Amino acid sequence: MNELESKFNAKYSRCLSNFKTMSIDTSQPNKLPLCSDTHYKSYNFDKIVKEEYPDKHPASPDTLIIKNNKVYCVEFKNLTKIKVNKYKKNLQEKLQQGTEVLLKILDDLSIKPKNLKFIFCVVYKENKNKYTYASDIENKVSHFGLKDADKYDFYQHIYTQPVTFFRQQFIDKIDKNLPC
Repeated sequence: MNELESKFNAKYSRCLSNFKTMSIDTSQPNKLPLCSDTHYKSYNFDKIVKEEYPDKHPASPDTLIIKNNKVYCVEFKNLTKIKVNKYKKNLQEKLQQGTEVLLKILDDLSIKPKNLKFIFCVVYKENKNKYTYASDIENKVSHFGLKDADKYDFYQHIYTQPVTFFRQQFIDKIDKNLPC
């Protein structure tokens, strides 16, 4: 365990949760969660933000996955891409405000962000229609206006991908045996 993982675990171990819990759409609790994994634990960033800011809760992504010197900020949207687009402003706020909170937390933990790689990811529900060549190309770029802000240049990547990408490619970089 490196310094970042060690310090985060010491302060926020009570905020660990599983993907199934964090991918539940709280506005529609009867809807199936986007992910089914209940074993792998990552940090429930929404919970951390509520603890750090008890009176006013800045917008934040659902989870932080810390692996070596990489910090994955992941927002789960249990909607298809077209419907997620309606939440574009909310996603931009989660990126902006969540980044500001994360940087403050890292500063409080005496962790220098320059030694880390940040990845922001919006994971959404798979469209039931078969992909076409055009949609495959479209999946290679970030959506929802998340790539527009110059002030987020410290993100190594910003992914906006369906859950299959998260399962097959994104998770491979974190844990090869991890289902979503």
